[in-house]
Amino acid sequence: TYEKIKYIYDYIVQSTDYVEYAKYSQDIRSVLLYKQSVCAGYAGTFKFLCDKAGIPCIYVSGTVDGVGHAWNMVQIGEEYYWVDATWGEASYGNGDSSRWNYHYLCATDEELFTTHILNEGVQLEGYYESNVFTFPKCEDGSYNYYRLNKCYFETYDRDEVEAYLAGKLQSGQYTGLDMQFADAKGYGAAKQDLFGDDTTKGRIGKMIIRNLSETGWKDVHYSYICDEHANFISVDVFEKE
Repeated sequence: TYEKIKYIYDYIVQSTDYVEYAKYSQDIRSVLLYKQSVCAGYAGTFKFLCDKAGIPCIYVSGTVDGVGHAWNMVQIGEEYYWVDATWGEASYGNGDSSRWNYHYLCATDEELFTTHILNEGVQLEGYYESNVFTFPKCEDGSYNYYRLNKCYFETYDRDEVEAYLAGKLQSGQYTGLDMQFADAKGYGAAKQDLFGDDTTKGRIGKMIIRNLSETGWKDVHYSYICDEHANFISVDVFEKE
């Protein structure tokens, strides 16, 4: 079931651009026909495809930073999980669409509700009725993508992170070098040590060079994106022509 959910998530994120005034943005046509949508289209399409695959799924609404938003809840076995395909691009809101973010695939309450506020009421004719819906707890972290793919770090340890990067680079993987940290402290320490700031240079360049000795690359560069809400860092390494 998880693999089916991930397949649907990947398909929607990969094939759809977030466009605020997309055609039919409030329904599945925007995603399946026109490949441009907003959260309502993403969430509606995710539910539609889960229904077709026989996966229990609901469409939910709420807010993020006071703005209306939509996402989904799925069931795997006896457990429930949040899925937000709209936020599947690592750079959602950051202007870089080359990476995907799996923090919002099968997320727990703790992981999602740092940014999302769930709407548990309903708008009726002439008034709003609050506390209508009760949602199951999403507490199981078994399907955290980064844990499953061994790129989840409880704390920031420079040697541990370099060993992870070395394994990826030496096996020929140069893009999508993802790292998620358990908390803001580990994420902050990693970001500072790897990339530095305006006055200091980070260490990641040296780490990369040390592990690309057999490629023959002469002009090595890297780019990265960070998501402080997900404690997530993704790095791409490339040779500049």
